[in-house]
Amino acid sequence: MNDWPGYNIIIYAEAKGLFTEKGLDVEIVHFEEQNDNFRATMRGYQDASFISLPQVMQIDFPQTSPEFVLVSDVSAGSDGIVARPDLNFIAEMTGKKISARFGSLSHVILLEALWANGIKSNEVEIVDLANEEGLEQLKEGTIDAAVLWEPALHQIAKEIGGNVIYTTAELDSIIVDGLVVPSEIAETKREELIRFIQVWFQVMEAVETNPQEVFTVVAEKLDIPVEVFARGFEGMIHGDRILNEEMLVQGRLKSVVGRIRQLLLESCRHGLILRENVLVNSQLFSRAVQRS
Repeated sequence: MNDWPGYNIIIYAEAKGLFTEKGLDVEIVHFEEQNDNFRATMRGYQDASFISLPQVMQIDFPQTSPEFVLVSDVSAGSDGIVARPDLNFIAEMTGKKISARFGSLSHVILLEALWANGIKSNEVEIVDLANEEGLEQLKEGTIDAAVLWEPALHQIAKEIGGNVIYTTAELDSIIVDGLVVPSEIAETKREELIRFIQVWFQVMEAVETNPQEVFTVVAEKLDIPVEVFARGFEGMIHGDRILNEEMLVQGRLKSVVGRIRQLLLESCRHGLILRENVLVNSQLFSRAVQRS
């Protein structure tokens, strides 16, 4: 996984020995790039990835099917767009330069933001840059806006005196994150995955009952200020049992897949083949709940 707060909350389970209590031997592997993370899973170098659904749909490994077995979070304010000081609303972005790497999560965040505000993707100039490059060019004034996420979202807005002109809090977002495994792992490590999901819900319960303790433990492990981690984590809908029931069992996640596909196909600028074989596996979640 990368440094996204929605995933890193699982570090609390490692720190508190929750995996060991369930008889699990879990190694948490950190990646700078989520594409590298997911490729490592699909190539068999690791068993699972915490990753966003839009990214899973755009990284093509036809030899095996990825299965979404747990929803960790849905973005609800942690992702957004920062614009230069004289731009206050996303409606002003027609004809402006906005950075987002084609085929990346930031690209999907931008497409959703434009769609929600009635702007076609060809009515803005999408500058194909990684987040770090977009951030620097926004500071230099060579672009008008950049797609970012917490903690950079509000930090950069403050630093340049700019404005956060959009966040995922404004709609029921398609930016869904979770745990993804290859189909063969869903079969061969079914028992371990069920217990992992049970541990995840223990962490969610700890967040509900004593968030400050959880945030403090995780922030210390990540060597970042507690308030920075807390702000990022609070800008999302947490992947508790209720959300997973809605997403995995009741079918909402399948509809999200359809919405993502439609946005990407309408854009036609990502240059990637979209996956047709992303599976939603509700069985492991259901079994984990039954055993709890």
